[in-house]
Amino acid sequence: MSEQGDERDKDGERGVSEHVVGLGHQVTERKANDETDKREDRRGDQRSGHGPLIISAARPHVAQPPSPVVVRWLPIVRKQVGNRRDLLDLAMGAGRHAKLAAELGFRVFGVDRDLSRVRRAKTGLLRHAALWVDDLEVMQLPPQRFDLIICTNYLQRTIWPALRAAVRPGGFVIYETFTVGQLLHGTGPRSPDFLLQPLELHGVFADWELCHNEERAKPAAVAQVVARKPE
Repeated sequence: MSEQGDERDKDGERGVSEHVVGLGHQVTERKANDETDKREDRRGDQRSGHGPLIISAARPHVAQPPSPVVVRWLPIVRKQVGNRRDLLDLAMGAGRHAKLAAELGFRVFGVDRDLSRVRRAKTGLLRHAALWVDDLEVMQLPPQRFDLIICTNYLQRTIWPALRAAVRPGGFVIYETFTVGQLLHGTGPRSPDFLLQPLELHGVFADWELCHNEERAKPAAVAQVVARKPE
């Protein structure tokens, strides 16, 4: 859809060809690569060794399909938000969900700590989208800025208060990531820092309207929440 590019003059294009733009600062391409390497050395990659739902040993540059929970709920949320269509894909990877959102008419924003993934995402409908590279451990989210935030296969508990605050009243969150049950599968994240405890994700959004709340053990052990922020 053309809508994705029509707004670029309003907020400015956050491209990645010459530099990478974060929230309020610029990061050179070399620095972005260096910081990515440092963070991966320090903590590993939560995506390593797994796909969106079914754990996979696919090569990192092999495109992964969108998560089924996002595929199911994204059109429903699009109808609910109406003309309010600002969407943030947090830890967006190569943009598998951002591209789907753009097709549905969302105005897409996306951030990831990996420059190569952002570059792969910035094509087609996302060519003029506001995509940037930032350290998700320290970046700041603007309050009441987005009508929907999507976060999958990424767990950073310290960002939860800011994530909740970044959603506008009446807006939504679609969140899915691994639980401690994934340890039984032998693949995916190993550290408890990157694995949800039972009902933990439910508790984060318990005071919102829970449209979907599920924890499953197979084919991967994940928790899923679709929640709407009170008006």
